[in-house]
Amino acid sequence: MSGKENYYANHGQIIQDVRRYVKRSKIEQELLNRTLKDVHGSTNLVGMPRTGKSSIIYQTYLKNKNEYFAQNKIIIINLSMNEFDDAKQFFLRIAQLIMKFLKERQIDDDYLNSIYSMMPDSSDIYFELQMLLEAVRSDIGRIVCIIDEFDYSQRLFKDYPSGFNKLRELAYQPETDVTFVFVSRRLVRELVDSVGLTSPLVNILGSPIYVTPFDEVEFQEYLDKAADFGLELSDADRTNLMTITGKIPYLLDLLMYEYCNYDGKMKIKEIYEMKKGTLLEEFNHLSNLLQDQDLLKTLFMLLAKTEDNLDRAKLKTLTNYGLIIDDKQQYHFFPKNINVIFI
Repeated sequence: MSGKENYYANHGQIIQDVRRYVKRSKIEQELLNRTLKDVHGSTNLVGMPRTGKSSIIYQTYLKNKNEYFAQNKIIIINLSMNEFDDAKQFFLRIAQLIMKFLKERQIDDDYLNSIYSMMPDSSDIYFELQMLLEAVRSDIGRIVCIIDEFDYSQRLFKDYPSGFNKLRELAYQPETDVTFVFVSRRLVRELVDSVGLTSPLVNILGSPIYVTPFDEVEFQEYLDKAADFGLELSDADRTNLMTITGKIPYLLDLLMYEYCNYDGKMKIKEIYEMKKGTLLEEFNHLSNLLQDQDLLKTLFMLLAKTEDNLDRAKLKTLTNYGLIIDDKQQYHFFPKNINVIFI
């Protein structure tokens, strides 16, 4: 494909280009209703890897953060929990991002500056953070704090389990009123349980918002966008693309990158054979995550059609993740060749 742009060259990255982004309208609206209205609360955006969680966050919050502040005095900050080695660094980073946001908008406050200057050497950084957040909430605006890779809270808060409760207090107390969006592979409830703690944090999150592989409407939009790039797929290629990838966004992009490279002259099935090793690595990673959550055994039992004594709660979790579809307790798998992949 000499000299021609490959629209899928950024696969695996956050999708900013609206020509490539497939709207997840229901998820986006749920996030907006929960976090950005006058009556608001924190939430947990949860889903398996490669399903597009970070792209949803970008399209819903980050690309519009200037407008949200100008119109509603909402300060949006975003950080990843896997960046930190200890809880103090994590809480300090929240303060740093708030101060950076204000500085970029020429908001300079002596009181905030004085609090912030004490934080790096503080023996109780949470106390200063709370003071800073109270001042921001009182005089400037409300904070929406998006914490990606929240699964790393297991490690970060292992020796500091009160970290979960401190986050809860920042959200719960009206003086701080921070709205958190916890982005994770596992439910926040499970992450809290993993450190042997019962925390009221989970009680303020409401029902989790699940990010699944594309549904039929979203998959069709994905194909329509490919057609806009001049990539018309045959019926057989469409079926194979859906069957092989399970409509998982990253896996779709992985195959479509090669399809675009070959100007649509290589069939999807041939591309699958060429990229099989990479796909198997992705599914091995997925199986490891399922094993960590004690879900893999249930999946194997379904694959083997050993459906006696199945754990209904685990079936519900697999359904929520979009890995199986419950059609009146007749379970279908995505990808459809999942039995070949996992056995």
